[in-house]
Amino acid sequence: MHQSDPPAIVILNQSAGSTAASLEVRDRITAALASTGAAARLVEVGPGQSLRETIECIADEAAANGATVVAAGGDGTISTVAAACFLHGVPLGVVPLGTFNFFAREFGLPDDPAEAVRVALTGTPVQVDVGFINARMFVNNASFGIYPRLIRERESTKARLGRKRWVAALAGVITLLRGQRRFAVSLEADGVRQMRRTTMVFVGNNALQLEQLGLEVSDCVGQGRLAVIVQRRGGRLSVLRQMLLGALGRLRDEDDLERFCADSLVIDSKRRRIELAIDGELCTLTPPLVFSKGQRALTLILPADPSRA
Repeated sequence: MHQSDPPAIVILNQSAGSTAASLEVRDRITAALASTGAAARLVEVGPGQSLRETIECIADEAAANGATVVAAGGDGTISTVAAACFLHGVPLGVVPLGTFNFFAREFGLPDDPAEAVRVALTGTPVQVDVGFINARMFVNNASFGIYPRLIRERESTKARLGRKRWVAALAGVITLLRGQRRFAVSLEADGVRQMRRTTMVFVGNNALQLEQLGLEVSDCVGQGRLAVIVQRRGGRLSVLRQMLLGALGRLRDEDDLERFCADSLVIDSKRRRIELAIDGELCTLTPPLVFSKGQRALTLILPADPSRA
């Protein structure tokens, strides 16, 4: 990157996990920034600081200066930064530092922090699809029912045992053994309304995540649509079987999951508030929940490959 190129602001979320918090990762990012000769600076968000407030200020500054914003953290961090970049019309670069990094892997971004920084500063801007729920953006998925409970238990267990994939799996088993009560919802997909009693509705926008679970609705994402998964019965044994099949990448063999593609989805319930997991972060929204697809809505910096342009 030359001095005439737009500057960059890298946001490092130090609460994104042990990898992001390490001095080694911070030093490698700093060294990568220096090696490019870019007009870039590093902004660290430490424990107790608000990532959302920080990124709003940074995105506003980036819009005024024509800068790129680079998110260094897990999928939750990237989703929060991406939403601000979308609202302010600025490009997003990604340095994946989380447990699963589905968003970065979906677009072939490097997992090495230094290499990811170089791609973010020298790559090609490409418009990519995202999802929306009640005007709130998500990059991977949004879900309610048992999945937010899995997230809550996972974070609690990781706080005690560390941020490893086997810890996430253990937390999932514990949550599922406790069971989940079903509730009635109205589902209106592309104008067709149906009633369901379910323990989970999952709306996906990341083909890689769906492929790894063995769900054929990963094709929905390639078609520019949302993938919808509705859990039918949701008893303990049924859900544990689904978890095992998901780990084996064979959820296509599970008959207890209804799945389909949709351009839009409206979910209503008698509940006044619904807890959701949006890209791994918990929040509460008031129904109806309106899902839609934002085609080519987000500008993402990808490796400088002409085939992607």
